[in-house]
Amino acid sequence: MNLLRWIGVIPASIVGMYVCYLFSMLAGYLNFGWGVTINGETINVVGAMVSILANGFAGYGFVYCGAYVAPRYKGVTALLLMIVLVIGVILGIYQDFTLGRATILETIKLLVNPIGSYIAFESIREDVIANIKTPERPMQDFGESREDYMKRVNEYRDKMKEIKSRKWYNV
Repeated sequence: MNLLRWIGVIPASIVGMYVCYLFSMLAGYLNFGWGVTINGETINVVGAMVSILANGFAGYGFVYCGAYVAPRYKGVTALLLMIVLVIGVILGIYQDFTLGRATILETIKLLVNPIGSYIAFESIREDVIANIKTPERPMQDFGESREDYMKRVNEYRDKMKEIKSRKWYNV
């Protein structure tokens, strides 16, 4: 079952990216057509903002959905997916400039993708850290000797040191 989940990481990332992008763009169709006219050309400001935000949500969906499907090492998976997305953005910008179709809006839209992916990476990392099980702090029982209590306290401290020494990517 774990193998199938690892195989499904990239397809889930792609599906998550497109679903987030499509839902964000659907919200763009509800805009009111507010625009600014510059040199006789009307620019739809709301449409441009929705398009930029949709690309940020697409980056978020790419990283979050892929890391969510991964059976283990969700933080590392999110980091690798974020790196893949950044490489894709760099190649996209290079292609736009090479083909001569680069515009400021398209470049901004491409650069918003890594921002969304970083936000997803941070939320995955926080989820991973929050799911670490910590032992219960020992309380001295009535009638318990001081030596037994201190032994339990030292065991608790050792467990907490071990947990704190773990890195988020080893969980």
